Amino acid sequence: MFQETLPEGTEYPTTQFTTEPTAMEYLAEPAQLLTKGVHELAQFQNDAGTTVSMIPDLVQLLQDEDPEIVSNTARFLHQLSKDDANRQALMADAQVVTALIQTVHAGAGKDNEEIANSAVKILYQLSGIGSGHEVVVRSFGIPFLIKLLGYQYGPLVRYAVTILHNMIVMEHFPQAKTEVFRHGGVQAMVPLLDIADGKFVSVVCDCLKHLTIGNQEAKVIILAEKGPVRLLRVINTNAYEKLINAALSVLKAISVDEQNKKSILQNNGVAILVNLAYRCLEWRSSRVLLTSILYLLRNLSDMLISDRDFHEMDLRPLLKLVVPLLEYRSPWNSDLLDPLVLCSVGILSNLTCNSELNKSVVCQLGGIGRLLNVCQCFPKKEEVTEPALCTLRHITNRHDQSAYAKVQVRERGGLRLINAMLKQPNIQWTLIKAIVSLLQNLASAESNRDEIRDLGIMKLVVDYFQSAVHILQEYQASRCNLPLTNVVIQNMRMHEMLECIIGTLSQMAKDPKSRLYIRSQEFVIPTLVQLLAFPAKNVIRSASDLLAELSADPEGAAAIAHQPGAVETLIAMAQRCRHNPNNQSAVGAIATTTLYRIREAQDPEFHGKLQKTLSEVVSYYGSVVSNESAVDYDNLLTDSYHRCHSTGPPSVHGSVYGTDLSVYDPETMSGMVLRSL
Repeated sequence: MFQETLPEGTEYPTTQFTTEPTAMEYLAEPAQLLTKGVHELAQFQNDAGTTVSMIPDLVQLLQDEDPEIVSNTARFLHQLSKDDANRQALMADAQVVTALIQTVHAGAGKDNEEIANSAVKILYQLSGIGSGHEVVVRSFGIPFLIKLLGYQYGPLVRYAVTILHNMIVMEHFPQAKTEVFRHGGVQAMVPLLDIADGKFVSVVCDCLKHLTIGNQEAKVIILAEKGPVRLLRVINTNAYEKLINAALSVLKAISVDEQNKKSILQNNGVAILVNLAYRCLEWRSSRVLLTSILYLLRNLSDMLISDRDFHEMDLRPLLKLVVPLLEYRSPWNSDLLDPLVLCSVGILSNLTCNSELNKSVVCQLGGIGRLLNVCQCFPKKEEVTEPALCTLRHITNRHDQSAYAKVQVRERGGLRLINAMLKQPNIQWTLIKAIVSLLQNLASAESNRDEIRDLGIMKLVVDYFQSAVHILQEYQASRCNLPLTNVVIQNMRMHEMLECIIGTLSQMAKDPKSRLYIRSQEFVIPTLVQLLAFPAKNVIRSASDLLAELSADPEGAAAIAHQPGAVETLIAMAQRCRHNPNNQSAVGAIATTTLYRIREAQDPEFHGKLQKTLSEVVSYYGSVVSNESAVDYDNLLTDSYHRCHSTGPPSVHGSVYGTDLSVYDPETMSGMVLRSL
C-alpha cells in the first residue's frame, strides 16, 4: 500500500487485474508532494526560529566599536537575508532595520565602504518583500537613504536609489512617496541625472516621475534644480531606449506646468524631440518611444502658439513629422485608434491656431485629405474627430490658401462626411460645435453653398438651433434666478453653441434658396428677435447678423418688421451704438442695414417713422450701410479666437468670434426671458 516505504528494487504482488491505475496509485504522487511540503515547512520554521533567537545578539554585534566585528556581522546577516525564512524573521523585528540603518550611516561617515555596502545590501533584500518597505519607513530609514544620495556615486548610492524606488512605486503604500518628498528626495535625485550610468539614471527618472505626478510643488523643485535641461541632455546624448523613455515620462509629467513647459521650449526641446522622433522612424525603434515623444510634443504645442517668445520658431520640421503620421493605422486592428494619430491631430489643432504659416504648410503637405480620412475612419471617436475638425476649421480661414482649402474639403468628400457625422445618434455637443464651426468657413465659399443645401446640411443645422434654444428655455424655466450663460451641457456652454450655430446659418443665408428655407421656419425670426436681448455679447452680434441676411429679401424684411418689438429693438441698438462707437460699430452697422431694408419693404407711413433714426446714424456709418450694397459683416470682425488643444481629453474650443460687441449693459439683460414659440 505504501510503496515508498519498500526498499528500492523490491517486487511486490499486485491485486490489480486491469491496466487502469488504482485509487491508491492516483494518490501516491500527491501524498509524496504533501510529505515533502510538510518537511520544508518544518525546516522553514526551524530556520526562522533559529534566526529569531539570534536577533538580539546580532543587533548588539552591529553596534560594537570594533569595525571587524561589525563587518563580519553585516556579512553574516547578508547571507541570512538571502533565505526567505530568515528574511521574514529579520523583518519581523524593527530593531534589526534600525541597527542596519545606523550601521550604514556610521560606515559611510567613517569611509568604511565595506560595512556600509554590506548593511545597505541587507536593507535592499528586506525592502523587496511584503511589508519590508513599511518597516523601513517606520524605522525612519528614508531620511538616511536620501542622505546617502549625496555621497560619491558608487554601490552605496545605487542601492539607496533602488530601495527608495521599491518603496515609491508601491501604490498601496503612498506614505512612502510622501515621506521621500517631505525629506527632500526630489532635490537629491535631480542632480543624479548627470551620472553616466544609463540603467541607474533610468531608475532615478522613474522615481522622479512617480514623485511628480499630481504634485505641483515637486514640478517647481525640478525646475529650480534645472531638471528640464538635465532631462533633455539625457535624451540627446544617450541611445539606451529604456533610459530615453524614462526621461520622456518625467518630461511629460512636468510639461503640464507652464514654467517647466517654457523651460523645455527655451532649451531647444522641440528640435531635440523632433530629431529623436525621426531617428525612431529611421531605426524602426519601439513605437512606445515614438508615442511618448508625440504625447510630450502635444503638451508643448499650445505654448508654441500662445507665447510670443516662440512665434519666430520654425515649426515646419514638426509639421512634416506629424502630418504623415495621420495615415498610421494599428498593424493589429485598423479600426483601433492609434495614439500616434491621436497625438498628431492634437498637435496640428494647436499649431494651426492663428498661425497663417502653419496653416499653409499643412495644406501643402496634404493635410486636408489626411484629416478627412481620420474623421472617416473614426467617426465615433470624438477624442480624435473633434481636434481634426478644428484643424480643418483653422486651415479654411484667414490665410493665403484658405480659399483653396475650402474647395479641397468639398472635392475630397468633406461635406458628405459632415452630413453623415451630423446624423449620428447621440452626438455630443462638443463635436456638433466643431462641425458647425467648420461649416461656417465652408459656407463662406459660394461654390460650396449648393452642395451644403442639396445634402440637407442646412436643415440639420436649423434643427440643432432649435434644440439649443429649447435647452436654454428649459433651463430658464427651472432655474430662472441664474443667468443663461451658466448653462453647460456635455462640457459645452450652450450660449457659445448657440452663437456658433447662428453664425453658420448667417453664412448659409447668403444663398437665396437657403435664405428662403431658414425664413420659412416659423420659430427662427421670433427667436432671433428675442436673442437681441441675450446676456452674451456675441450671441447678440450673431442674431443681428442673421436678421440682416434674412432682410435681404423684401419678404424677409417684412417678416422682421411684423415681429413685435423687432424694429424698436433694432432702433435702440443703432442709437446706442452711435453713442458708444468704440466697441459697438459692427453691431450698429448690422442693425442699421436691417432697418434700411425694412424701411424699403414697408409702406410710406412706416418709411417716415424710420427716416429720422436712419438720418441720425447714417452720418456715423456713412456709406458702409445702404440698401444697395450688403455689409461685409466678417470684415467688421477680428480673427477668430480658438482655445488651444492641450493635455488630457480634447479641448472645448472657445467662441468663434473675437470682438467685444454689446448692445445693452449685460447687467440689465440678466432677466431676459426666452419665450416658448
